[in-house]
Amino acid sequence: MAASYEKLSADFTALLAKDDEAGVTKLAKELLESPEPAVKGVACLAVAKLRLQTELTMHGPESQVFAPANEALKFFKESDERHGEASALNTLAQAYLISGDAATAISTAKDAMRLAAGFRDKTLAASVQDSLCQAFQSQGDAAKALLAAKERVSLLEAARSEDESHLRTTADALSTLADLQQKRGMKEASKATAEKMAAICEKIGDKDKLALANKSISMALVQSGKADQAPNRIKALAALQRAMGAVERSSHDDFKKWWYEVEDLGGVDRRDVEKELSKMREHGDGVSIDNFLREVDFPYVEKVSGQVIHGFTRRHFYINFRVGGIQYGPRFQCVTGYRVGDEGGKALAHLKPCSHSDAWELQIGYHTGILDGTLQSGACFGSPVY
Repeated sequence: MAASYEKLSADFTALLAKDDEAGVTKLAKELLESPEPAVKGVACLAVAKLRLQTELTMHGPESQVFAPANEALKFFKESDERHGEASALNTLAQAYLISGDAATAISTAKDAMRLAAGFRDKTLAASVQDSLCQAFQSQGDAAKALLAAKERVSLLEAARSEDESHLRTTADALSTLADLQQKRGMKEASKATAEKMAAICEKIGDKDKLALANKSISMALVQSGKADQAPNRIKALAALQRAMGAVERSSHDDFKKWWYEVEDLGGVDRRDVEKELSKMREHGDGVSIDNFLREVDFPYVEKVSGQVIHGFTRRHFYINFRVGGIQYGPRFQCVTGYRVGDEGGKALAHLKPCSHSDAWELQIGYHTGILDGTLQSGACFGSPVY
C-alpha cells in the first residue's frame, strides 16, 4: 500500500505542478471509488491542494480547502498512512494561514512536524517548516520565522539531491532566509546565504533567481559599508546617474523608472546618492531640485509638510475590505501600510509582493498583486494615491 500511495502522490504532484485542474479532478473522481482508505485519502488531499492553489490568489469568506483536507486526514489515519497524515495536516495549516488564523496554522503545522520529523525523506518536513515560517511572519514574530527558515534550508541541504526541482526549492528557501537575515541586520549571514543561492542558480541556469541572489548579496554588502564590492555595483551606479538626470529634466516618470531600478539592484548606498545630489546642487537650483525630490517622495531629502498625516497598518487596510464583504488571498494582500492626510490631502500606499510569492513573481515587471493593490488603494482611500 505504501508504494501505491507514493505512486499516486507523485502522479497528483505532477498534475498540480502543471495546473492541470481537469486532470486532477478526473483522477480524484476515479480514485474515490476505491475501497482502500489510503487511495481515497490521496484523492481528497489532491483536491484540497488544488483548491489551496486557487485560494492563494483569491478566496471567499470561508475556505473550501478544509472539507477535502479533513476527509484526507480521516482516511490516512484509518489506513495508518503517516506520510499522508502529515501532508494533510500541512495543507490544513496553509488553509488556516490563508483564512487569517495564524495561531491555529502554527499548532497544526507543529502536529505535522511531529510526524514528518521521523521520515527519511526530509522534503515534507522542509515544506512544513515553510508553513511555520509564513505563519510566524504573519504574527510578526521575526525571530521564530528566521528559525523556521533556517531549519527549512538545513532539511533541504541534508537531502543532498541534485534533482532540478529540489535545487529550485532550495534556492527559494535560501532566498527567504537571506531576506529574513537582512531584515534582522545579519549582514554577513545574509551575504553567505545569498552566495549559496547564487551558486545553485548558476548550476541550474536560472537567470531570474540569480539576479535575485545578486540583489541580496549587494544589499548585504551595502549594509556592511562595502557597496564597492556589490556584484550589481556598476549597473546600480548607472541607474542612479540616469535617475539624477531625470531630476535635472524634472521628469517624474523617468525618475520613478530609474529610481525603482536603483532600489531593485541594491548596489549603492546613501553616500553614493548624496554625492550625486551634491554634484547637481553645485550646478543647478538647489531649491527646485529639493522641491522635485519631495514631489516624488525621495527618501534622501528633508520632508516639509504642514499637513497632519494619519498612518495605518496592513491589517487595518484589509479589515476595511472584509467588513465590506471582500476577502483577498495572501498573494493579493500587497499593501503593507498606508498614510492619509487630512480631508482633501494626499494619500500614500506602500506596496510589496507578499511572502507567499514565488521567486519568479518578484522578477516580473507587472506583478498582478501589485497592480490590483493600486486599485485596492484607490478604492480604500477615496483620494489620489502616489
